[in-house]
Parts: sequence; structure tokens; C-alpha cells
Amino acid sequence: FEIKEEIYAVKIALAGRPNVGKSSIFNCIAGEERSIVHEIPGTTRDNINTEIVKNKERFIFIDTAGLRHKSKIKENVEYFSVLRTHRAILEADIVLLILEPDDLISQDKKIAGLILKENKASLIVINKWDLIKDKLNKAELIKYKNHLSGKLIRELDFINYSPIIFVSAKTKEGINNIFKEANFIYSEFTKKIEDKVLSRLVLEALAIHPPPTHKGKSLKIYNVFQSKIMPPTFTFKVNEPKLIHFSYKRYLENKIRQIFGFNGTPIIFKFN
Repeated sequence: FEIKEEIYAVKIALAGRPNVGKSSIFNCIAGEERSIVHEIPGTTRDNINTEIVKNKERFIFIDTAGLRHKSKIKENVEYFSVLRTHRAILEADIVLLILEPDDLISQDKKIAGLILKENKASLIVINKWDLIKDKLNKAELIKYKNHLSGKLIRELDFINYSPIIFVSAKTKEGINNIFKEANFIYSEFTKKIEDKVLSRLVLEALAIHPPPTHKGKSLKIYNVFQSKIMPPTFTFKVNEPKLIHFSYKRYLENKIRQIFGFNGTPIIFKFN
């Protein structure tokens, strides 16, 4: 008999500050009311994992369930919320950073920082888009969407490789795009570049913009190869690792992203 290879289930965490609609989006995705908020103030819950098969692709969604709280325990609620979110991020391959279409607050940036710290792939999801659509005409909506995307890229510049999508849990608009983008981001997260192709790109980058010298010494790159996926990790064999400057590392990363994409995923460089 034929043994069928099991399809890997992409693990996706829903993360965001309280009341941005994480559970509403989760319920849209799951197709039923699986996420119930505790009525007891300050009570924490385990993350809810739900497996969903969409177009023969398996996904496991990790929902950091919402909390209701009184103002006097607001700080404790935020602490437990971030703690539980961190656990979900650790478990995930891809993190959906769910925001509202208004100004970012410190907790949004804190969660984005956790995503980066744990080297997870990410997708920025702007929820409650129906509230904006009701106020603007088509031309104004496009202008506002571009403005908001640009602002997010600037303010969350440390994860500016993350795609941005606009959804409404209320009307279910854009919810299916979550699956489409998750598949795409996972393919980027697991992408492997051939050594010879990568070496050619780096040699061209070195020729266009050689590394700066430091105290009379210049960085020499002898070899480069992709040593890992999830996240994509590149190992550079160099003469002196301490000669690599942050700005030159960013230059090399930009060159690699220009050619190979890696949308939605961090890139790690190792110099030894």
C-alpha cells in the first residue's frame, strides 16, 4: 500500500493588543464561535489551537484569547496578555500582527519587537477596515490605504519586510487573503537559495559597493552559503567578523531581498 506523506501544518499565531479583534478574526477563520472571553477580570487562559484545512493546505491557528478587565488591574492584564502572546509567538511559524486602522501604541510595537526577537515570519493585518470604508469614497480610500501602509513601514521599520493586508472580521472582507498570504510567506520562510547563485550575487554587491575600511583593514568575504531556513540564515566566511558594520550588513540584506524576495520573513546573517 502507498504511504502518503503528511502535509505540514503551518502554525500561525494571532497577536495584538486587547480589543483589536483577534478573536473575531479567529472565529471568522474557524467558521464558528470557538473563542470565548472569560468574564472573571484578570483571568488568563491557555492559547487555543485550531487546525483548519483550506484548499488541501493545513494550518494550525494559535489564538491568544482576549481578556476583559477593570481599570485597576489594567497593568496586570497587559502583562499576562504580552506573556501569553510571547508563548504563542514562540510556537508559531508565522505571526499575524493584528492592528486597528489608527495610531500605533507602545504595545503594538512591543509585540512587533517580540516577533523580530524570536525570528518569526509575519503578516500585518489591519482589522475593522469596514469602519474606514464607510467614511471614504474610493479615491480617498486608496489614498488613505497608501498613507497608512507607508506610516506602518516607517514606524515598524524593523519588520518592514512584512506584507500588509486590510480585513474586516465584521463583514469577512479580506479574511481569505490571510490563507493566501500565509502560504506565500511560508514559502519565503522556507526558501533555499543555491550556493553558486548566492555567491554570484554577493560578488556583484561587493564590486558595486566594497566594504568600508576600519583602521586600515577591510572586510574580505571568502565564501557565503545559506545554512538554514525558518528563518533564512546566511553564513559568511570572512577574514575578521568584527569588521562587518551594521550599515554594510543592511546593504547586503537589501541586495538579497531585491533579488530573492524573502517577503514576510527576517533574514539572519552569521559572520565567522
